[in-house]
Amino acid sequence: MKRKLKLPKARNFILAAVILALVTGALVYIFNAAKVYTCKMSFIADEIDESRLSYKIEDETVARVRSVEKRHTDDGMNEIVFALEGVKGGKTDFEAQYLVDETVRDYLDAKLLVTPVGAVFDTESDSFTGCEILMPLNMAIMLAVTVVMIISFVEKYRTGSFSYSMVAAGGVILYLLGSLLLGALALLLRLIDPSVGVNTLKDIGGMMTSCALFFSIVCFPAVLILSIAVSISNIQLVRHEGFRLVNVLGIAFGFVFIAGSIFVFMMSSRDFQGSVFEHTVFSSVNAVLEYAFCYFECMLLSVIICSVLATRYKTAPDRDYIIILGCAIRNDGTPTPILRGRIDRALDFERKQFESTGKHAKFVPSGGQGGDEVVSEAECMKRYMMEQGVPEEQILPEDKSVNTFQNMQFSKRVIEQDAESLENANIAFSTTNYHVFRGYILAKKLGMKVRGLSSKTKLYFFPNAFVREFIGLLWEEKFNHLILMLLIILCFVGLVIISVN
Repeated sequence: MKRKLKLPKARNFILAAVILALVTGALVYIFNAAKVYTCKMSFIADEIDESRLSYKIEDETVARVRSVEKRHTDDGMNEIVFALEGVKGGKTDFEAQYLVDETVRDYLDAKLLVTPVGAVFDTESDSFTGCEILMPLNMAIMLAVTVVMIISFVEKYRTGSFSYSMVAAGGVILYLLGSLLLGALALLLRLIDPSVGVNTLKDIGGMMTSCALFFSIVCFPAVLILSIAVSISNIQLVRHEGFRLVNVLGIAFGFVFIAGSIFVFMMSSRDFQGSVFEHTVFSSVNAVLEYAFCYFECMLLSVIICSVLATRYKTAPDRDYIIILGCAIRNDGTPTPILRGRIDRALDFERKQFESTGKHAKFVPSGGQGGDEVVSEAECMKRYMMEQGVPEEQILPEDKSVNTFQNMQFSKRVIEQDAESLENANIAFSTTNYHVFRGYILAKKLGMKVRGLSSKTKLYFFPNAFVREFIGLLWEEKFNHLILMLLIILCFVGLVIISVN
């Protein structure tokens, strides 16, 4: 069966059109504005004496002085504004100085690059007339992308399409919102004082490389609370279940995130002394570390949001099959409280479904027999369900799987053998709340359309179990993470080079 070609959604075309329109408008504005570069000298004086002013362009065949304007500002400053116009493509220097009592009161040095189309660029300050539009343009594009990503995220939730792409979308949304907040603060500062804020390409590059640090600072309270929560969870786990490596995983996780935050803050506040090349290398490494940490923060927070939403999703009472994901059983072959919670959730949903629609669902208890288990997890669940009054013919055990992926994979085979058509079968799976989102992702990898049923667990168990699920998700998508991290490195090393050199 050929796979159908999935066409981009209309909102993606609209987003592309909006971005194209914004960029085109900005380029038209810059093309017209950048033909004349304005620069100024500012100093305190009773009045401007033109005889004390001198200026020159090294090569007047490349650029020329179009006009010189004298201004007196409200704060008592005097300004001399030069309008430099491009003549032909090339490079030249512009120098100006104002003398008072044989002393240079102010000095201006601009290294001009005139493009073939006549745009004048000052390579000394990395600015040009029209540069001020780049920051609002960047924010407008980020806002448009954020709106589309939020619409996509909400749609995935409404349709129950919980997947890794939903985590990625959530992480991007969080980062873009943080970047928009930082950009809004920069624009506000510019409105208050035009000399402060994002005014040049260096400023824009510096602001973009600092977004990760800003995001980490804003999110630090949440990370601190989560780290404390998982540490407390681990202490409770050790008290109730004894010392095991998995029961102290949260403490290690909390330590890594808090230590990582402190390290990022210390690196960013360090006053580095060295050559331009050494400064570029240091800033590049610092930016990559900040964004790597920011990336995993965004992923962590997005996984938390997606996991909570997955547990709250309401599954329609029209299921044909309910897979029950297995876990460890007791030494006597009876279900542990966690496993019993999964079974009871499936039984409760099926009972309510029958009461409201008159439709029964078949159960697929899934889980093999471990080396220390007297029976398979599937057999344990089958016995429990039959004790609760479920007819044996309504139970289709799967007793070969040894992990969650195989739970889904082998249960799919069982359903395929029983159902006339898997495509038309409505399938649910029942598992513990912290495990629901991962169940969705594994099912999607197998091409299964499923809905999750969430059972509760003890509060002290949830944070540590969630950390395990988060690490599991990272490992399952490790190649995607590596690709994204490489793109981050390339992107922000480039930005650092722009903002430092």
